[in-house]
Amino acid sequence: MNYTVKIQSISGEQEVDVVLNGITVVCGENGSGKSALAHALYEAFHVLDRETDEETDEEEIQDAIYTDAADCFDYSEPRRPSVSRVHLESLCRRDPVIRANNKLLQTLKGILHGEVQVSRYGAGGGIFLRCTDKVKVPWLRMPKGMKAFVILYQLIRNACLTGHTLLIIDKPETYLHPRLIVEYARMIVLLRKRFRTRFFITTHSPDMVSALKHIGAKEGADVQFYLAESQPDGYAYRSLGQDVGPIFKSFNTALDLIEKYGD
Repeated sequence: MNYTVKIQSISGEQEVDVVLNGITVVCGENGSGKSALAHALYEAFHVLDRETDEETDEEEIQDAIYTDAADCFDYSEPRRPSVSRVHLESLCRRDPVIRANNKLLQTLKGILHGEVQVSRYGAGGGIFLRCTDKVKVPWLRMPKGMKAFVILYQLIRNACLTGHTLLIIDKPETYLHPRLIVEYARMIVLLRKRFRTRFFITTHSPDMVSALKHIGAKEGADVQFYLAESQPDGYAYRSLGQDVGPIFKSFNTALDLIEKYGD
């Protein structure tokens, strides 16, 4: 389904047409408008305390969830939390709906080497990782890369992901080892297949792009790629379909600089 959103670009307000039918992946250099578009989509679609019994089109997005993977509601810094942080934390603190023996949750437990649990109190919504009966790791002490998977675990278990949800993930590869980048990409594809949730993902990672492309193709998920570019009059988002060649061409400029500055 096509949507039009307005973003604040370099030259002012700008309308952008976005196709959100499956997994939408936007790549580009810093300052090319990736996060600006992610924020605009969240502002356009997120709804707090929506009535769930109203009649809606089966293809309509009813709500958006925004996460920057690891730093979403880490309150170790004394700053006012954004609406997206408060929204995500409230979702992650809901009472569990899906049983812990769910196949997707079991996959995440294997990656995390533990089970996610929630108490009523504590920073980060009281979320902690129980590895053994004697080892319990609270949110603020978790490795940042693990937090990205913990958030997915909670969103699944609390039934927050549906066919009417847009899950916006800004640079999910942050803090992740290359192996875990692939695991995270696989989870995105599996969530799309299981719940029909729409995804909007920004990334700088060649591993994330390759994993989403190839795992998505194997699993039959609709993955579409865009290249974001900064223009004098705003931002441009070039639809690439399945062709990731221009994305890797932009990544390879780093190799050019290594050759230029190296021996």
